[in-house]
Amino acid sequence: MTCNAFVYLWYDSFAKRFYVGSHAGSENDGYVCSSKVMLRAYKKRPNCFKRRILKRCSRHEQHTWEQYYLNMIKDSELFYKNKKYYNIKRIAAGGDTTANLPNREEVIKRRYGKKHSDAVKLAIKNRTKEKKNLHKERHYRSLMSTLKDPSYTNYQDKPYNVFVNGIFYKTYKNKKQHAEEIGCSLVTIVKFIKQRQWIIKQKRSHPFNVGDMLTFEFV
Repeated sequence: MTCNAFVYLWYDSFAKRFYVGSHAGSENDGYVCSSKVMLRAYKKRPNCFKRRILKRCSRHEQHTWEQYYLNMIKDSELFYKNKKYYNIKRIAAGGDTTANLPNREEVIKRRYGKKHSDAVKLAIKNRTKEKKNLHKERHYRSLMSTLKDPSYTNYQDKPYNVFVNGIFYKTYKNKKQHAEEIGCSLVTIVKFIKQRQWIIKQKRSHPFNVGDMLTFEFV
């Protein structure tokens, strides 16, 4: 048997992350991988990556053996889950899978021809929908994590008290109400609320005097 392909495992010592893939060609031809995410990381810090050859095989067996090793990865370990692997799927479908087929032209025409254009469009549409749902799920998890943080403050909606020179002035339900009442922009209000202090340096439409110090305390 001629070994003109191989299955490999990359390890990123910086990110503590793996990648499983296969390649038809020489082990020293400079090929890295087909993952765009991993390639970006590899170009930034190639010294952090080490490759191990898992299996040497023929091109005919390449994807069979790649699938064998991909099956060892759990769904929860894929890139968009806990990022243990750079792999985003557990399907060995990289490269040209029609290269050695005797009826290659017929297969390509049947796969990408006009007859199947609607099916291809539907597949792209479903993939886009799947990515949107994944993004929505990740956003929800991130939001829940933020809201559970006791130090988190929502400057948009959380009510707060205003003190002028240490004396209680008023309670506002949010920054929009505050800005409209004293005639300031939302940008100005949120800037000083984040700083928890506002020293008046110019007399404008607001009711405060130059030199007054406003402090903010969330309810």
